Amino acid sequence: MENIKEILNRLCLFYGVSNNRKLSEKININYNTVSTWIKRDSIPYEKLHKIVQKESISYDWLLTGKGEMFLKEENDSTIVLGNDNVTVSGKGSSINHSFNAKKKKKKENFTEIVSIPYLENTYASAGHGAINYDEAPHPMSFDKNFLQRHFGLVSFKNLHIINAIGNSMEPTFKEGELLMINPFENENMYIKDGGIYVISCNNSVLVKRINHNPISGKVTLISDNKEYDDIPIEKNEFELCKIIGRVVGHFDKI
Repeated sequence: MENIKEILNRLCLFYGVSNNRKLSEKININYNTVSTWIKRDSIPYEKLHKIVQKESISYDWLLTGKGEMFLKEENDSTIVLGNDNVTVSGKGSSINHSFNAKKKKKKENFTEIVSIPYLENTYASAGHGAINYDEAPHPMSFDKNFLQRHFGLVSFKNLHIINAIGNSMEPTFKEGELLMINPFENENMYIKDGGIYVISCNNSVLVKRINHNPISGKVTLISDNKEYDDIPIEKNEFELCKIIGRVVGHFDKI
């Protein structure tokens, strides 16, 4: 996904305005709020979703710049990414569009929606802590094509979303963000070297990057925050650990 400046530039293109100040008037949002989005490189999902629904803009075009600007005229189905507590964020270089675009009202056909349980009271520690999956989930809906394209998912079985606590994985993700977990079984119990995993080990449940030596079997749990030391684990110790799943995506929560 490209950065927030790119998304706002595409909205300027859609509305036929030349800058974000004029865009803020079009979407009826205070310009200071828009400036905060740019500074944080993050847009609250509920704001973006309202614009998309009202104007029938293609999510794929808005988030990536690819495909058609407007929704295809097939039926009245719409894409659903998540709930009102999710923000959309990304990285990329900025562009500037300042010409008019003719708006068309059309609908896009998205028939494959995946419901992923969000465990609101479940936390995985990006430091040290415990995890508890014994709670009633809140379903969040995502378009399957979106998950395949942006997260590289092939299987959607038992995907779930939990909360992150602690700061050991900053700046990759922050405390309070939502983590989308792909169960280890979905990836044939294969460790993707350098991947970020939720792992239960030594009576702690951690979110760490795993460095795995396939020859010696030795594993190192790595924090992206360099204030934390790496955790080396010998092969016989690692065999007693349980990998719950890989973090395939993370979202801001407001």
